[in-house]
Amino acid sequence: SEMHWHQKLFQVTNYDMFQVTFSDQCLTELKKFETLEQLEVIGPLSQLSESQLNDPREPLGSFSRGKKTMYRLRSGDYRLYFERDGITLHTVCILHKNTPFMN
Repeated sequence: SEMHWHQKLFQVTNYDMFQVTFSDQCLTELKKFETLEQLEVIGPLSQLSESQLNDPREPLGSFSRGKKTMYRLRSGDYRLYFERDGITLHTVCILHKNTPFMN
């Protein structure tokens, strides 16, 4: 199935200037939260630096999925799974910490 990406709807400061996009699954999950809770969940993603992506350490991790590198970011009770494409971080899904990643 084709994945549709959406740019985030609110501005968060990121000095490395990564653009963050969200899949339909992410937007559906985020709509369940109040605005402040949305910011708490995705805030850590918007603050990632180039050096953190190059050398992931908790709460950030990485793993291979086929030929792609996927990243997992722990954010409170949620896990954000994303991939990088240049200056863009494509957020694939947002899952509760007890939900296995099966993409």
